[in-house]
Amino acid sequence: MKNKLLITVLLAAFSSAAFAGHHESKPADPNIKQIKAAYDLYIEHFIASDYEGIADVMQVPLVQKSDSALVADTKDEVIAMYKDMKSNIQGGYKYSTVDSLDIARVIDSIYSVEAFITRYNEQDEEIGRAQAIYFLNNDEGPWRFFYMQFFML
Repeated sequence: MKNKLLITVLLAAFSSAAFAGHHESKPADPNIKQIKAAYDLYIEHFIASDYEGIADVMQVPLVQKSDSALVADTKDEVIAMYKDMKSNIQGGYKYSTVDSLDIARVIDSIYSVEAFITRYNEQDEEIGRAQAIYFLNNDEGPWRFFYMQFFML
């Protein structure tokens, strides 16, 4: 009887030791905070129509896909791309809010960002919703966008 009790206690102890780290959470990825900051800066520049600021957070070549694929090979082309985009944005557009943001590691130096966005007019009325997918890397130092795709919902 004592042997059965001893074996039961030992098995319980070994089981607990084997699964001790099973429910521990992973440490936070420090890149996520940096990428969110880069995204927030991009949105700030976009709303303000700060085309130089937008170009500063982009890596060239930049690929943008919505109805068709566009490629900007220089900073000046990024600026032109965004000026065109903002001039053709839906009527009455004033600003956007980010409803949700999901950042995920793809490989070591590439992350994806999925954002759901609501667009508003001057009267703070909703005029549209969109989903956007971005890819960023930090090959040149700071996190920069190199691909984006937009879907109106």
